[in-house]
Amino acid sequence: MTINERVKFIILSKEKSQANFATKHGMSRQYIGQWTRKGGSVGIEVVSKLLYFYPDVNARWLIIGDGDAYESNTDKVKQTHHGNGHNISASSIAMDDCKSRLETALKEIEYLKEINQLLKNQLNKTK
Repeated sequence: MTINERVKFIILSKEKSQANFATKHGMSRQYIGQWTRKGGSVGIEVVSKLLYFYPDVNARWLIIGDGDAYESNTDKVKQTHHGNGHNISASSIAMDDCKSRLETALKEIEYLKEINQLLKNQLNKTK
């Protein structure tokens, strides 16, 4: 399976169609089509967007095709019970999900800062 096929698989499994994905995330269908077309360009921007939108996607699988498409929450969850009998594993999963989303967002911010600096440098060269 090529990276384009893996990208298409994630989009279709999550949103049922490329059009739904494009609409939901404010992108054009043509732009999404570039990602899924055989030989189309799939760079870090595409990978980071998919991992941001769907934190349960296994990054290793998405990038190199190794492992399963989705990470297993059962590996991360420890069944913890308190005296009141409530299971807090759902809270643990939610916290892990929040941490993962935050890490992804911070990486995206750093990436955008780099792009911003490159654009500033380019602008200064043209002055």
